[in-house]
Parts: sequence; C-alpha cells; structure tokens
Amino acid sequence: MPYINKIRAITSLAALAVVIGFLATRYCCNSNRQKTISQSSQTTHTRYYGIGGFIEYTELKNNLKLIRIDPGTRFSTTTEYEDFNGDTLVDRIRKTQPYNQNRLLEFLSRDIDYDNHQQEFDKADEFLREEIARYDSE
Repeated sequence: MPYINKIRAITSLAALAVVIGFLATRYCCNSNRQKTISQSSQTTHTRYYGIGGFIEYTELKNNLKLIRIDPGTRFSTTTEYEDFNGDTLVDRIRKTQPYNQNRLLEFLSRDIDYDNHQQEFDKADEFLREEIARYDSE
C-alpha cells in the first residue's frame, strides 16, 4: 500500500507541475502579446488568444486594414484578411501553412473567388467588423 501512495503522490506532483507550467506559459504569452504600437503611418493592435496564438489588427492611415490570425502552434495554418479600401469588406484572404517550401496554401480574391467562397468571405467580413469595433471604442 505505501508503494501505491508514493506513486499517487509523484503522479499528483507531476500533474501539478504540468498545470503550473501551462498557466505560466499562458501568462507569458498574454503579457507579451497584448499591445498596441502606433506609428505615423499605422496602428497595430495585437491580442492573445488560446495557448500562444494571437490576432494582429493593423490599420494604415490610407484606410488599409490587415488582420493576421496565428494559432500559435508550429503545425497550424495562419490566416490573413486584407481590406484595401476601408469599406469593411475583406478583399483578399491568404492562408499559409508551416514547414513547407511553398507556404501559400490558399489565396482568395473577392473579385474572382467570392461566388465560390461566399461563406468564407462573409465570415471574414464579420470578423473584420468585430475587430474594427473593438479598437474604435478604445
């Protein structure tokens, strides 16, 4: 019986160490990735989500808006939404994959691909409007 109690104690300590490590990583990612950088030509807001992922919203002075969604893992697809004229409609969607010589996975242009990818563009438009509202209120 003492042997089993010893194994339980070791297992509990190991689990506690993993949980503490997870929370520390999340805290570090959160504190390092929630920031705003303003320059004369652009303003970039970066916010943390998930375990190390981040969303970067950039607004240039010429009304160009860019959103980069990075899941934070080495094996996940990064998505970028681009609004070129400030009409809150995403004009281009780019998806890149990690660990590949040709990283571009998908490239969609509203002018050409909207009919075949309408749901994806509508979802991207809604996400862009949410990000604009989030930072316009600050």
